[in-house]
Amino acid sequence: MDRKWDLRKTSYLAVVLFLISLIPVLLVLPCVYPQADDFSYGREIYAVWRSGHSAWSVFLQAFATVKRYYTTWQGTYTSIFLMALMPASFSMAAYHAVPLVMIALLTVSLYCLLRELLSGWFEMPGWFVCGVTAVLAFAMIQGMPDKTEAFTWYNAAIHYTGMESLWMFYMASLFAAMRKNRAGRKTAPVLLSCALAFLAAGGNNITVLFALLADALLLIFLLIFRKRYGQYFRPALPSAVCLAAGAAANFLAPGNMQRLLYSGGNDCSAPLTVLRALETGALKAVRWCDGLTVMTVVLLLPFVWYLVRTPQIRRYRFPLPGLVAFFSWGLYSAQFAPDIFVNGSAGILRTQNAMRINYFLLLFLNTVYLSGWILRISGENAGSRKTEERIVQRPGRFYAAALPCFAVVLAVQMAMNPTCFTSSAAAVDLLNGTAVRYAETIRYDLAILEGSDREVMLRKPDCQPSILYTEEADEWRAGTQKYYGKDNVSWR
Repeated sequence: MDRKWDLRKTSYLAVVLFLISLIPVLLVLPCVYPQADDFSYGREIYAVWRSGHSAWSVFLQAFATVKRYYTTWQGTYTSIFLMALMPASFSMAAYHAVPLVMIALLTVSLYCLLRELLSGWFEMPGWFVCGVTAVLAFAMIQGMPDKTEAFTWYNAAIHYTGMESLWMFYMASLFAAMRKNRAGRKTAPVLLSCALAFLAAGGNNITVLFALLADALLLIFLLIFRKRYGQYFRPALPSAVCLAAGAAANFLAPGNMQRLLYSGGNDCSAPLTVLRALETGALKAVRWCDGLTVMTVVLLLPFVWYLVRTPQIRRYRFPLPGLVAFFSWGLYSAQFAPDIFVNGSAGILRTQNAMRINYFLLLFLNTVYLSGWILRISGENAGSRKTEERIVQRPGRFYAAALPCFAVVLAVQMAMNPTCFTSSAAAVDLLNGTAVRYAETIRYDLAILEGSDREVMLRKPDCQPSILYTEEADEWRAGTQKYYGKDNVSWR
């Protein structure tokens, strides 16, 4: 059995287990409803759609919403455009699919990025990309700090999970443009990467800052090693310029200053922000190195070892892995700077959802790099060949031991906190009935709001499902008042 079980079958098994893990989330879809800022950002589209069902009018109104918020509240032009297209404005039933859409966006964008890197650049087979994607996507989805704002609340989910996905689509297009221009000048991939760069620059500040720094590091690397990689600089430069231009339009928006003044101004100087971001990054990296993270690395080891032993990879020397880890820490820590600069702390969970995605990407990068370095210094000794035999060529025994350990680790974490994972949170909310009870209350309230009375009284949800509820319930009430054109909306 062990001799017949290869890494290809492991990839297929990983995909199947990943899909099975999403079943609790799929079962909770009928209980997902709009809340908080969904109504504030979507009310103009709702009115336009009801008046004529014109797609062109909706498109124009979405741009008008971007203009209004750009000058009064925030510069995230891509996010605002997508926030305005809140699904419930077209059909309340469409909102139930929000978690499915967000999970699909995250998974597909991750797959596209890994396919371009692993298959496009290093000629890995398709099954290999699928297996790595399944393991990483499982970790990203299940390890979200705030499940509601990552998947079931559209406004927050599209602003963070959605923009992270858009950034990964951009990076996939950037690496594709670089690769396809090795043999000659091809403008289509470069134009696509430029368009995606400008769109990605209109997202949340955490994702945009991370994207800017990642692009800067890539360009610096290409310049330093231009004798070997200089041909990739020209196709990479246009999208980096578009990203920088979009980021400037985002960060310098008039609405950002008004929002900063509204919140009381920034709490930290720039030097203190940098120091506190580095400290927070180090502490958070250690805190997030939990059972899920450790076992994710373990499950990826056969794939990583298979990758670094291919001829395409072995020609690289993998020097100074400590320096790569150091830059990764700096890049990761930089994500905490915006919140620390404005709020004095980085405790907002919705922003940490984006950081968690990048955390696993950097973890995978460093695992591959460190493994390549270990293989280079160990050479073709007996220990190296034995490791390849046990882990790569015959992974059956490895996974026969690793998967039960993984299950035990997850079970221990769930015993300590039953809602620590996205799927376990959905399962708990379904089993204890809070998801259904919450949804019944929201349905009752929506039926009243859609009526003709100008002053209405709503039931306030008496439960807080961990995967459905946000603490901004009062904003839900205020938002619905304008959304449905009521004179007054109050709680019973």
